Amino acid sequence: MTWQKHLPFKMCFIVWRALRDKIPTDARISQMNIANPSRCICCKNPDTENVNHLFNAGDYAFQLWKHIGGPFGINVEQSFYRQILINWWKIKAPNPVINILVKCIPIATSWEIWRTRCAAKYGNEPINFNNSVCLISFSVLQVIKNQFNNFQGNHSWNKVIYLNSCNINFKKTFTVSWLKPPVNFVKLNSDGSCKEGRCGGGGVIRNHQGHLVHAYTVKAGAGTNNLAEALALLHGIRWCIAVEHK
Repeated sequence: MTWQKHLPFKMCFIVWRALRDKIPTDARISQMNIANPSRCICCKNPDTENVNHLFNAGDYAFQLWKHIGGPFGINVEQSFYRQILINWWKIKAPNPVINILVKCIPIATSWEIWRTRCAAKYGNEPINFNNSVCLISFSVLQVIKNQFNNFQGNHSWNKVIYLNSCNINFKKTFTVSWLKPPVNFVKLNSDGSCKEGRCGGGGVIRNHQGHLVHAYTVKAGAGTNNLAEALALLHGIRWCIAVEHK
């Protein structure tokens, strides 16, 4: 679930690193015997900055997860960062749109927490809660737009909430066409079925122009669907061999 091909690699990579405690938080740097006072810049009352605090328990992260997860029924109270991700990914999506939302939102949110932390710590950029929500919304809805050409509307958080609450009837259609065989060849199409113990099948044979060469039916007697299909296919092959068709 960590790797979502529709999102930028950097977002998925930061989640992968965070889950393995491989990002340079203050606590991680201190483990390398580098003098570094640990003060989470995202909190009003700074605490030790480790992965779980930065991505979950800290003031900014907790409020962001609470706001983002509320409409989806995600409880962030007394949870660890890993558990929050699992709660998102365990949601049973009723359609492909919500499936993308519940897989991409936690990754986009994690990235935004890390981006905000670094921008505030090293770029003196003020922490802006509303701006973070907008950036998360934009990232996720851009994925929806790329996947579904008929997506319309702005990239606001209200649009995300709307997509989660509305009843989307999604039907995927496929075009199936019959392909003509090569010149001097024929194509055999057969099928069989069984109902109440009585089985039968049939088939049609066409030439390279699509013209009907032969059609047949087969009574298979008692049996199964698989037996009826096999006998129908076998009858067609035998006929082709008998009349020397390729």
